[in-house]
Amino acid sequence: MKRTVFISTTLIILGSAAGFAQSNDLIDALLDRETADFGSSLQLILSAGGLVDEEATSEEAYETFRSLGWRMRTKDLSDPLTAGELSYLIMKSLRLRGGIMYSILPSPRYAFRELVYRGVIPPQTPPGRIVSGEQVVRYLGAVLRSAGARS
Repeated sequence: MKRTVFISTTLIILGSAAGFAQSNDLIDALLDRETADFGSSLQLILSAGGLVDEEATSEEAYETFRSLGWRMRTKDLSDPLTAGELSYLIMKSLRLRGGIMYSILPSPRYAFRELVYRGVIPPQTPPGRIVSGEQVVRYLGAVLRSAGARS
C-alpha cells in the first residue's frame, strides 16, 4: 500500500513538472528580453488568465485573442508591447473590474490608468512606453498577487 502511494505521488510530481517546464521557459525568455514582444507576452498573460493552456504556442494565444474580440488594435506577434497594451491585456485576461471610465470604455488607456491607480505601474511611466520582458512578468505578478490577496 505504501509503495503504491509513493509511486502514484512520484508520477504526479513528475507529470506536473513537465507541464510547468514550458511556462518557466517562456518566463525565462521574457526576462531576458529588453523589449517584450506581443506574442510571448500574450501567451503568458492569456495563460495566467486561464484563457489558453500553459502549453499553448504564441500563435494559439494570438488566435484566442482575435476570437475574443477585445478592443485593441491587432498587432504582429513580433511587435513590441506598450505599457497601455500590457495593462489592457492583463485587465481583460484576468477579468478585473476597473474604475468608471474603464467600465464605460474598456481600452488600453483606461486599463493603464487603473493599474497605475492600483500601484502596479509607477505613475511616471507613459502609457505608450515600450515595456521590457521583465516588466511584463513583474506587472503580471503584482496583479496576480493583489487579486489573490482580495479573494
